[in-house]
Amino acid sequence: MGVRAICSYKQQDWRAAISQTVGKRNELESLARAERAKTGEYIRPILLLQAQPTYKNKPSITVEMVKECLLKDNQIPEDQIW
Repeated sequence: MGVRAICSYKQQDWRAAISQTVGKRNELESLARAERAKTGEYIRPILLLQAQPTYKNKPSITVEMVKECLLKDNQIPEDQIW
């Protein structure tokens, strides 16, 4: 059984958008833990982000920038970032 949820946030600031999605993942984690306590079933919420390649002539949000935001701004452990 699979459950998918897609959240899209329109933000001018990409860091704020990432923080919002991390917050939503954390909210879903709380719900998943409550469900596990109630039923014994657990569905692990995950967060997928897509970074951009590095361009020579235009700005981009690269993998390194996203990883730094997750580590520093959102305190996500490095071993949880793939």
